[in-house]
Amino acid sequence: MKNKLFLLPLSAAMLLIVSCNGKTPSGSSYIEVSDYVDTSGQTPCSDTIQKLINDNPHSTLHFKNGIYLLNKQIATPGDPDKSVDLKLDNYAVLRASNNYQAKREGEEQDWEEWQDQYLYMVSLGGLDRINDVTKIGSIYGMDGGVVDGNGIAGGVEIAGGRESKVKNVSMKNVEVGLKIAKGVNSGSSDADITNVDIICNETVDSYGIVIDGFDNTITNSRIGHTQHGVKINGGGNMLRNIHPLCNGNISDTDYLKTYGFEINNQNYLDYCYSDNFVTAFSIGEGKRSVFNDCFAWWYNPHNTPHTMIDNNGGDFKSIFTNLSCGFHDNIAEGQHNAVLKNATIPTKEENKGIIYNIAINNRSKLSADDLYKEVIQGADVDY
Repeated sequence: MKNKLFLLPLSAAMLLIVSCNGKTPSGSSYIEVSDYVDTSGQTPCSDTIQKLINDNPHSTLHFKNGIYLLNKQIATPGDPDKSVDLKLDNYAVLRASNNYQAKREGEEQDWEEWQDQYLYMVSLGGLDRINDVTKIGSIYGMDGGVVDGNGIAGGVEIAGGRESKVKNVSMKNVEVGLKIAKGVNSGSSDADITNVDIICNETVDSYGIVIDGFDNTITNSRIGHTQHGVKINGGGNMLRNIHPLCNGNISDTDYLKTYGFEINNQNYLDYCYSDNFVTAFSIGEGKRSVFNDCFAWWYNPHNTPHTMIDNNGGDFKSIFTNLSCGFHDNIAEGQHNAVLKNATIPTKEENKGIIYNIAINNRSKLSADDLYKEVIQGADVDY
């Protein structure tokens, strides 16, 4: 009797080992992508990966360490009945081929309202865009791995669905790192992004993060080698611990077009750090956003004035609390570096913007103006 009890679980274990050593069967909830494609980076595999996505709804596609060469975009469904989840090992690389189709064909007026010019390497919810959070499968996304744009391609796009997740992803040599499109819920995307680090390709059109959608949360992101750190056109977004850096081989002429954060709607930023962009925080005319414990720092002079806050005209309505700014010793005095420019002060007190408790390192590098006195309170510098 003891022998029989021993043999039964052993047989079951042997069957399990045999099934795991073979290719993942069709219809399985766990697809080992490396069983179907080349992982040496020599052969394009976009079509095969797309077929695995299309044929296996409610599955997890797992990418082992290796190089997966993409010659075109791969897209997952936004329909909860068809959705899949992408999980990549830490050293699994999705790399754009030299002939990757990086940009959309045709005229802009022919694109969908939520689309832009880029065909991002991974489009989450780019197929069957549906607004439905009631069904199982509404939560899906991408976890881990490296997205290598090869200097020509955009990285990851959240295109449709709601509640999409992107986390623990590293992007290299991308034109645009992360794009959140206008969502299917009246523009609301409701995406959650965390621990995504981005290195762009240093072109004048490079952007770390672009957010056109509403009601998203983005936390813990470092961005480098880019002209534009973060651009937000949608509203109701929360950003925390985002650190874009303007570094690399950016010329003095191109440097004039660099922005740490471009905020064109009402949003909330906490502990965000603009590092060496000519303009740290650019705010759309007439817009009101909230900035808490944010930073701006300049270490490379580039022979041009620097701006902490550009209001782009109209009344200054935003709220900055505990703003810290500073200049390296190599920044020349008298360059007319500004705390706030292109702003007027509204007459109605309830709509008045404020910069409360500002700390400025190397105060001598800054140009003063009577306007600052009306918006800055609790400063530790003498105006």
